[in-house]
Amino acid sequence: MKRYFFILVVVALGASIFGVWQPATDYREFEYVSYSYQIVDGDATTTFTITTFIKKTDTGYTVTNQIVQEFPDEPLDMVTLTGGFYSYVAMFFMNPMSMMLMNYLDFEEMLPMKIMGFGTIRYEGEEEVGKYKGQKVVLYDEEKEPVFSWVINPEMPLVIKSVLYDENMTLTLLDYKMAGK
Repeated sequence: MKRYFFILVVVALGASIFGVWQPATDYREFEYVSYSYQIVDGDATTTFTITTFIKKTDTGYTVTNQIVQEFPDEPLDMVTLTGGFYSYVAMFFMNPMSMMLMNYLDFEEMLPMKIMGFGTIRYEGEEEVGKYKGQKVVLYDEEKEPVFSWVINPEMPLVIKSVLYDENMTLTLLDYKMAGK
């Protein structure tokens, strides 16, 4: 269950960041947008790919989302197939908290910022994750313990890496593609 929660957080952050600093792009010019993430939760590893296909129709556009995720060879129940992942995705896209935290980020000054009730956001330098580079940003609680970290490149609409320290979970962007028509 916590893995689904983490996926939800990442998707929400990705959606929030996408709206916050992604350069204005008219996605009608693209055939698809695709990204793959790997989640490490203790000893378990999950990889999933989300692809959004954009197709011109007579009256506008059809947008189709495809989520591909591998599951271990064990019984698959309906919560796993539908309720778990999709309900969290819906909650993340409507989560104003992530967007609020992302709005505080300032990649020009990169000064620590105290956020009442959450803790302090600190910039901890550049980090390379696979083929991507970005700035590591960490949210520390009032006791100065790390709660959550992100590796973010302001030129990309997705979080490159996220770590949820209390849960010992890490999410890493493996690939990101946009194909023009």
